[in-house]
Amino acid sequence: CALLTAQRLCQKIASAPFPLEQHTPVQVTISIGITPLLPNVPSHERVVIADAALYQAKHEGRNQARLLP
Repeated sequence: CALLTAQRLCQKIASAPFPLEQHTPVQVTISIGITPLLPNVPSHERVVIADAALYQAKHEGRNQARLLP
């Protein structure tokens, strides 16, 4: 569910021009890294895993979301 929501967010942001003051709007994209909230995994490890998922998304072409367990 989180991955699907993140993918929809990527699409929504990419489809809407980002207005800049007194300039032509620009297209903005995002990449998202996700990891599940498992009770036996410390929060600092979850951050490291989510960061790895983010870099995987960027490496694979950006404007996407990746989930790493």
